[in-house]
Amino acid sequence: MKDVSLFEQTLAVFEKAEADGWSLRQLLQYILTNHVVTTYDNTMTRFIEHREFFLGYLKLEFNLHWDSEPLEIETYYGLYFKLSLINDKGEEINVLRNSEIFCDSYVILFQVPEMDEEIPGLEEAVQLAITQTLAPLDLEKKGDLLAYIKSEFKKDLSNIKALDFNSLLMYLSLNAEKFRLKPCTESQLAKIDENMGVSLPQFYKRFLRVVGFGSKLDMHLVSNVEGFEYSQGNGLFVFATDIIDFALFLSLKDDPNQMISHQWTTDNPYGDSPYSTFQTFTEYIAEQIIKFEASS
Repeated sequence: MKDVSLFEQTLAVFEKAEADGWSLRQLLQYILTNHVVTTYDNTMTRFIEHREFFLGYLKLEFNLHWDSEPLEIETYYGLYFKLSLINDKGEEINVLRNSEIFCDSYVILFQVPEMDEEIPGLEEAVQLAITQTLAPLDLEKKGDLLAYIKSEFKKDLSNIKALDFNSLLMYLSLNAEKFRLKPCTESQLAKIDENMGVSLPQFYKRFLRVVGFGSKLDMHLVSNVEGFEYSQGNGLFVFATDIIDFALFLSLKDDPNQMISHQWTTDNPYGDSPYSTFQTFTEYIAEQIIKFEASS
């Protein structure tokens, strides 16, 4: 009955969302604050072994696994994330994601109230995983949030070429380990805006909340905060480059279906201004996914 109770409690956030509009930050904070079941171990160290979060028909579980001998100084702790769809009774009907995330070593998982301490890296990892899960959703949409979440996570994502931008983000999010995705933090996104002097379009911030830096999706994507550059004269920012040969640009328009602009960086036969390509950003991401799948 515990799952049912927590599932029913999530209706409160949906009612608020319908009245006030949908916000990624609002949903994230609501999940972290209100919908959690925590299981401790029985040792004096009181490691938190298991934590569950709920948002409508989504169940998000985090588990700590460790591998060491009792007298070893170094202990490897793996953080595992399981994302499931549940029914009206709170019963699991489909596992969408279940694997180790971010592949880092930690000492303590989550906050330990008795010690009045927390390990920021782990709290951040949990929040990043939840954000990565929610980022593909169109949170500007109005209507029945409960039904929308259910329908989005039940979509057929098998035909990559036919997917829209949101669905491509969903595909990447659900296959994050395969693509080695580590999403950007909000502080990193704020630093990018500060460095460029303008704000990245919201669709690209959503992309970075899913894909982040250093993934296997495309080696040419900008791979650090400092790599983003904005050309005030052209109103374009660099999102991909191989440094030697070319750079790819997008405008600040909040539209993933805008055409990509291209510029040669050496022996430039097209002049100093980037020129429009034949491909939208959505098509570009679909192409990178297909290339990766073909080479795997």
